[in-house]
Amino acid sequence: MSRQQQQHEETDEVSARNKSMFHRVRQAQVSGRMTTWKPLPSAAMGSSLHDRPLLVHPNIDSLLPVLDTHPKRLLKQMNHLDALLNAHQLSDVVVPLQALSRSIVPPTGIPTRMDDRDNFIQLGGPELLQRILFAILRDRSMELFPGAWPPGTSSRPLHYSYREETARRRSRMAGSDVATQDKLTALAESLNFLRELCFVAPTLAKQLGQDDSLTIVLFQLMGNTIFFEHAAGLVEEILSIRDISFDLSLVPDFHTTIQTFSSRQLAFFCRILALIVFEPEDRRLLENSRVIKSVELLRLRRERMQKADNTVDRNHAVLFRTPSVLNRLMLVLQLQNYLFAINPAYDPYSHEIQSSTEWAMLFSLEQQEEWDLLDNPTVATVLREAMENDQSNDAATSPEQSLFNLSSTYFRQRLQHHRSVATALDRTDVEAELLVKSIALAPFRVEVLFVICTLLSSKRKVDFQDALAEMGLVDILNQMFLRLKWNEPPPTPPSQPLHGPGCECSMDASLKIQFLRLIHNFCDRDVQDHTNKLLLLSPAEQHSVRTGDRLDPARRGKGLLCKIIDVLVLQPADSIYRFWLASCVESFLRRSSPAEQLFVARTPLLAALLKEILSCGFRPSGSLQSAFDLLGEMTKNNPTTLVLFSDSMDDVQFASFMRTFRLKYQVPYIYFLAGVYKIRG
Repeated sequence: MSRQQQQHEETDEVSARNKSMFHRVRQAQVSGRMTTWKPLPSAAMGSSLHDRPLLVHPNIDSLLPVLDTHPKRLLKQMNHLDALLNAHQLSDVVVPLQALSRSIVPPTGIPTRMDDRDNFIQLGGPELLQRILFAILRDRSMELFPGAWPPGTSSRPLHYSYREETARRRSRMAGSDVATQDKLTALAESLNFLRELCFVAPTLAKQLGQDDSLTIVLFQLMGNTIFFEHAAGLVEEILSIRDISFDLSLVPDFHTTIQTFSSRQLAFFCRILALIVFEPEDRRLLENSRVIKSVELLRLRRERMQKADNTVDRNHAVLFRTPSVLNRLMLVLQLQNYLFAINPAYDPYSHEIQSSTEWAMLFSLEQQEEWDLLDNPTVATVLREAMENDQSNDAATSPEQSLFNLSSTYFRQRLQHHRSVATALDRTDVEAELLVKSIALAPFRVEVLFVICTLLSSKRKVDFQDALAEMGLVDILNQMFLRLKWNEPPPTPPSQPLHGPGCECSMDASLKIQFLRLIHNFCDRDVQDHTNKLLLLSPAEQHSVRTGDRLDPARRGKGLLCKIIDVLVLQPADSIYRFWLASCVESFLRRSSPAEQLFVARTPLLAALLKEILSCGFRPSGSLQSAFDLLGEMTKNNPTTLVLFSDSMDDVQFASFMRTFRLKYQVPYIYFLAGVYKIRG
């Protein structure tokens, strides 16, 4: 910036300060922020607090005579809070702050005065809330998160420490003194207040995200059980509006913080991870109604690959260096599906499970979960037996398990047992514990799958594929596949649309598509080593690949790949799942060996593809494209599968096939065409 520009900006700032308060407020209404806030000198603080300046609220007394009743009352409330902060009376902030919050963002069901909300934002209300937040974080009588104070910097005894929170909540001990509790309540109220304002004013969320210091502190606050929900909710609003990804390496002791999360907190945290492991450009492409041309998409991908230092890639590396967290994600994936494994007839998106989830959360939030409990051998046994129960989705369930809702006797017994869980757990205790955790984790199934799916498609996808394969990902996916209802008609639109009026999004469809994308990304490799792909086959199927022996098509105990093929051949041409089911098989066939191609060709897939192509009629072009893609991968450089393909048609069918082939796909598959003509003479 030139010297003249600096002088010009300084002149504008001085002239703005010399104007009356009325003119400054009018300017704030136009520009969206109050120009008279000025920073206080920062004191010595913790790891991420020293760069954050406090703010001084401007003198507003001169404005009171010219305001209406509601703005006047609002300014008086803000001035009162400012006076309490200046007097360092942090414990007295909570009552006026709650009164102000209830008036600006009232509880659900009470209409909101938009004028009050807009005036609060324009008069510097968010800055006031940040001042409250950082003033409490700087209180040396409390240690609110790991690394809040460097070792040896706080000589006075602490009135509160996050280290004691877990033991206190587990043993039902009394909390801290009243003054400390008031400070903690004020901190939680400030976080919730800011989140509600960000929800209705996205420009505020963008403003808060311009300085990473607030986001860093919020990540650290997640390490404290009582502030996890508040901090995570605000971080989600801030990151969802950012144009660039947040760098996880900026968070001090991130690995330590994330390992303090309970299973439900880790599942909730996947909503945040989804915003920082996925490229913002990709997110904007998904949200854009305009169809992106292939050339433009390739250009965007090339530019991303040429970046020397990519924040998203660093975030992937941070997560890869925490194998214990990846292991816990696998366990969360298992826990999420336990309820639907023992009761396959239950609808995971009914109103009953929503009410059951609210109740289960009460139990999950009462205590900090212990991962050691989930390492109990009985837990592994119960999970394995539930998942290996290879019953169909139409299987009859016992009457006491037919409805998992709050009125179910079975569910009440499990919850009552959950209250009295002792140190030594028997099998009934374990079942009750797993049931409650599964219901509490069910709302985050799509988010957990999305994070794992994104990691498997990153630049380090080979590393993640190998690591997650060793952790048993394929076994979990194989068990999940049995619980999803693939051949039922599409569900009716929800009574409360996910994205407001007119939205027809289906949670069930989103879950299945993310599931199939994950399988596709797991098989998609750019190297010749494809050992992990064979995990999609059962031991008998792997033996068949090695020896060339045929298997009974009606056998039990099929691997994941054959289950996908069985579902694919039954899908109608206009099925929303058909493309992703075909993509999973195509991903397996890509770079496969001739023996693996022959194994797939011997399944019902080859006959189903030929039937679809020969009776194409007015089928969607995308469906035909998928059929030819699969056929091309199945027969590529493999005379044996080409002969098998040719022998599946008589001369009339072959002529019809080639007529369709020439009209649509002769250029991409010229080598396939030459091979077919050579075989048929």
